[in-house]
Amino acid sequence: MLEANVLEFWLAGEGLRPAVPVVMAVLLGRLGYSLPLVVAISLVYAATRHEATRPILEHAARFAFWVLAFMVLVYLVMAVTRFWL
Repeated sequence: MLEANVLEFWLAGEGLRPAVPVVMAVLLGRLGYSLPLVVAISLVYAATRHEATRPILEHAARFAFWVLAFMVLVYLVMAVTRFWL
C-alpha cells in the first residue's frame, strides 16, 4: 500500500527532486563499502605479481578499473532486468 502511494507520488513529479539526494546518499554509502575492498584486493593481487612499488601500483590501478567496470556492468544488467520483471 505504501509503495503504491510513493510510486504515484514520484510519477506525479512531486517527489523526484527530494528523492535524488537520498538515492545518491544510498548509492555512495554502498559504494563507500566497496571501494576499500576493491583497493585492498587490487593491491594484494598486484603485489603477488610484482615486487617493485611502481609496477604494483600500476597493476593495481588497472585491476581496480576492471573490477569496478565489472561491478558497473553487473549493476546495469540488474537495473535493466528489474524493469522487465
